[in-house]
Amino acid sequence: MTRAAGQLLRLAVCACLALTWATAASAQDPSVGDAADRPGFADSAVLVGKGHILFETGFTLEHEGGDPASVRKLTWPQVELHGGLTKRLDLSVIWDGVATAWTHTAFGGVVEEDTTAGLDDFRVGAKFRLADRPGLKAALIGYVNVPVGDRRLSSRYADPLVRVAWSVKTSERTGLNGTVDLQAARDDDDEVRAKPATSAAFNYSFNDSLSSFAGVVAEPAALVSRPTVFSIEAGLIRAVGDQEQVDVWAGRRVHGDIDGWFISGGFIRKLR
Repeated sequence: MTRAAGQLLRLAVCACLALTWATAASAQDPSVGDAADRPGFADSAVLVGKGHILFETGFTLEHEGGDPASVRKLTWPQVELHGGLTKRLDLSVIWDGVATAWTHTAFGGVVEEDTTAGLDDFRVGAKFRLADRPGLKAALIGYVNVPVGDRRLSSRYADPLVRVAWSVKTSERTGLNGTVDLQAARDDDDEVRAKPATSAAFNYSFNDSLSSFAGVVAEPAALVSRPTVFSIEAGLIRAVGDQEQVDVWAGRRVHGDIDGWFISGGFIRKLR
C-alpha cells in the first residue's frame, strides 16, 4: 500500500468512528426514502439528520458489449454507511464489495471464457447542506477513492469527485431531482482526465409506501473528458415501515460506443 493510500485508509477509519459519535437527533428527521442515496445515479440532496445513521446495501449486475466480445459483471454487497454529524454535515463510507467479471470472446470460431474476481476500492465522502426548503433541497458532496482494492479493479488513484445534488417538489406526488458532477479519474491508459457528468430524474409516488422514478444520465466514456455516453434508468421503491426500504431499478445505454445494461436491487435500514 502506498503512503497516500495509507493516509486515505486512516481517514476512512476516522470517518467510520465519527459516524457513531453524533447522538442528538434533529426535531424534524427525514424519512428513510428521502435521505437514501440509492436507488438511481443521483445521490439524495437530503441529509440523514444529526445523530442518525443509515445503512444501505445491494447488488448490481451489468452487461457490456455483444458479439464478438462481451463482459458481464456482478458487484455485491455494495455497502454504504452514512450518518449525520450536524444538521448541515453528513459523512459516509462506501464499499462496492466483491466484483466478479465474466468475459466472453469469440474470434475465428474460437470461443474463450474468462472469470476474474476481487475486492473493490472503497470511498469516503462528506455531504454539506446548501438549501433545505419545503420545495427545494440542495447539497454539495465530495468523495475520495481509497485505492486499496484488487489491482485488477482499482484505478490506484484517489479519483476525487465533487457533486451538487438537488431536488424540487412539484406537487404532493411528483418531483424532480438530479446531479452535476466534476471528477478527476485515471483511465485505462493511466492518464488522469476530467470526468464531468450530469443526471436528471422524474419521481412519482403512488402512495405513502410505493414510489417510482425515471431519468437520464450523461457521462464520459473511457479516454474521453466530455459526456458522450447517455443512459436511461427507472426503478421502484417500496417503504417497509418507518425504518426500512427495498428497491429495484434498471438502466440501459442509449448512446455510446458500447452497448450496455444493468439491473440492481437493494435494501436500506435506518440504524438510529
